[in-house]
Amino acid sequence: MPVVVQALRRGLVDCVAVVRTTKVTARRSTLAVVAGLATACAADPPQLPGGSSAAGSGTSTTAAVATDGGGSDGADTTTTVAPGSTGTGGVDTGDTDTGSDSSTGEPVVVVCEGADGLCHTALPPWPVGSARIEAIGLGDLDEDGLTDAVVADDLANVLLLLEGQGDGTFAALGSVPTQGGNIDDIVVADLDGDGHVDVATANAGSSTVTVLLGAGDGTLSLLVMQDVPGSPRSITAGDLDENAIADVVVGVAGTPGISPLHGPSYDRAGANYPIGAGAIDTVATGHLGPDLVLDVVAASRAGDAVFVVPGAAAGGFTVPSAQAFPAGQAVGGHLADLDADGSVDLLTVSADAVQVRLGAEPGTIAPAVVGNYPATVGIREAAFGDLNADGRPEVIVVSNQTDDLGVLVNADGTSFAPMLRFDYAENLWDVELADLNADGALDAVAAARNANFLAVLLSAATSR
Repeated sequence: MPVVVQALRRGLVDCVAVVRTTKVTARRSTLAVVAGLATACAADPPQLPGGSSAAGSGTSTTAAVATDGGGSDGADTTTTVAPGSTGTGGVDTGDTDTGSDSSTGEPVVVVCEGADGLCHTALPPWPVGSARIEAIGLGDLDEDGLTDAVVADDLANVLLLLEGQGDGTFAALGSVPTQGGNIDDIVVADLDGDGHVDVATANAGSSTVTVLLGAGDGTLSLLVMQDVPGSPRSITAGDLDENAIADVVVGVAGTPGISPLHGPSYDRAGANYPIGAGAIDTVATGHLGPDLVLDVVAASRAGDAVFVVPGAAAGGFTVPSAQAFPAGQAVGGHLADLDADGSVDLLTVSADAVQVRLGAEPGTIAPAVVGNYPATVGIREAAFGDLNADGRPEVIVVSNQTDDLGVLVNADGTSFAPMLRFDYAENLWDVELADLNADGALDAVAAARNANFLAVLLSAATSR
């Protein structure tokens, strides 16, 4: 299945290359791809697949790369790379292909953007599951130092455990019954404090939360399946009551709000804290103020809002002090000091854009939007993380309408570059971040709900 890359606005993308491979298994392969691309991009102008340059005549190359001709009119440029094409101008690493860019096999797409060379490597879609994938989680289940994946195959009623190979690919590790039906979200973390990674799932179909304990060898065993008020749509973990044991926070529908389950037993659902008027589709923890108490950011699509809910010392929440921020069909929020002024700021993601709001007095966010950055249409999920190790969070989004995985690179703390779009031609349902290839940089994994594959995007900052 081809992956199409689109970058909006002239100058965003420095170099695009396609590597056609017969397999991507060697752990050094993707690093070699990026290294080869850095060499290829050193030329001026950078070479595009098919042998044409970025300052071309405005016609499409054999790799379906189209530009507006590089004239002086300042018009935006749309660059589309279709890796399914063959050409002679791509990068041949010698590690992953048969020695020619026109060889048969699955394509790898590498895109470098910006003067510092933040490179994104889109691997071939990774087949997984048999029916419908709605949620994924990432963590080192077998303690080999490499990130593994937990995938909810809803119609088969199993959690698939995939062993990370250290290069962005996976191998079967095992499976466990889902226990509860229609898993909407997964969190992977050390829940019971024993040093092993555990898994908790939000089971919308059975109004339950399942907690599975890891043994450090890639296996999971059931601890509890606990009823929760309403239908759980989202789940996260954090130490709410400061006892050095992670707790679970669930966002629910039906009676919209957030509900904590306290570790280590997780056998009793805490009070449901009503928030807004629509289902809570995503939850995340963070620190709003200088205290050590965890706060929660909750997003509601139906409620068109992101809520920042202060935590309480006993492990609950002070809902009366919560702030609500309008965001049409909201899908996520993230707390961080974006402008390095010592106050925590807020990123929100709506159905088609990322918004920036700045911190005000300690423990509050000013309501004004100081930056609005268009993304794709129909955003289903968002993830936040520092891809290029500059201390500023990027925003990664997936759409189940336009089938995109999009990357918005943080430009200066409170502003973002235009979105770089990877089009997988299938609706993407969930996205998570982790370091997949042990290079110290965060990578993205997205789930294609109906096409049963994982979309893997490796990112790394490469000096040129």
